[in-house]
Amino acid sequence: MRFSTGTAFLISGALAGYVSAQQSLGRAGLVPVANELRWQQARVNPKDPYTVYAIGHFSADGFLPPPATSLFYLRNTDEDGNTLRAECAYTFAGAAPQSRWWSVRIGNSLDAVTTLTAGDAILSGDDQLKIGIARRPTPGNWLAMPQVSNLQVTLVMNEPYPLAKNAKTTPLPTVQKVECE
Repeated sequence: MRFSTGTAFLISGALAGYVSAQQSLGRAGLVPVANELRWQQARVNPKDPYTVYAIGHFSADGFLPPPATSLFYLRNTDEDGNTLRAECAYTFAGAAPQSRWWSVRIGNSLDAVTTLTAGDAILSGDDQLKIGIARRPTPGNWLAMPQVSNLQVTLVMNEPYPLAKNAKTTPLPTVQKVECE
């Protein structure tokens, strides 16, 4: 079977289009959160012009996009700006998410993830949430650190209360490195 120059250009163009689309999906639909340097928010509002990219971002990772009534935040760095690493332990801490239901997960889009939801979490008396993210169990709330690369922490708030819709009035939790092995 012989390939002509036109067929080679067609195949290389399709491959280049696929690669550039995958790279765009990884970035499009995500915006930095005001006043929260380390967090990004996925745009899932159907009236947003970037919704198609956000849906593509979720679909490429094998997930259904959250409903438009959800706020979807993610980060892959600690408070010092260092990339999250599986050999380190972290503390996720802040005010309890102000929404009807929420979840926090650690992992990446391709491999293992561990999740803690509003129904399983232990809150302190002052409505603060603290989660240990480590290989070994920690007292209180704990997320097992998966042994994967490209880690990210994801916070999903389903049906947030009115004040939580504005990140300027509701600060997002911090992710502090505790130690590394």
